[in-house]
Amino acid sequence: MAVEIVQPDALLTQINQSGAISTIQDDPDSPDGSWMTAIDDTLDSEFRVSFTDPTGAPRPGPNLQTIRVHCRRVPSSGGNNPQLTVDLYEAGTFVRAVISNVGITNLTGQTEEGLWNSSEVVDVNDVEFRFFADTVPGGPPTRRQLDFAAVEWVATLVAETPGVLAIQHRRRINLPLIAR
Repeated sequence: MAVEIVQPDALLTQINQSGAISTIQDDPDSPDGSWMTAIDDTLDSEFRVSFTDPTGAPRPGPNLQTIRVHCRRVPSSGGNNPQLTVDLYEAGTFVRAVISNVGITNLTGQTEEGLWNSSEVVDVNDVEFRFFADTVPGGPPTRRQLDFAAVEWVATLVAETPGVLAIQHRRRINLPLIAR
């Protein structure tokens, strides 16, 4: 199975988060230290991103596609642990949650991942993910928010068969088949 790392290419929505798309175009296992930060750590926040198109067809099947995110609890004193939810979207339409209400406790960063099936969307070139940080119940003094350092889609691709590709290529450009 071929695997490709697909980076987000655009911020489609951004609420109570400050930072550019380049801030989160990192490997969640070794982010560069820059963070998309919460503007007000007592309010919920979210952002939704689109992705560059994979170079091949994502392989359909349960749990073959992975979304990964590196985030941290805002490093302010006290408060509750915010919860992370990550939703799969297709061209702006909600498909389903792939990570639901995971408590983020680490002040320096932790990586979370969710699994999904590429057949859940009609066009994999329209894949988007929404990252939602819930400040959890409590008055403003006890609420805390999330900062984000990295997002990636680990795409498991359909393995290509060289002989099949050659035949498809020959048909596409209408080369004659030579009989032996």
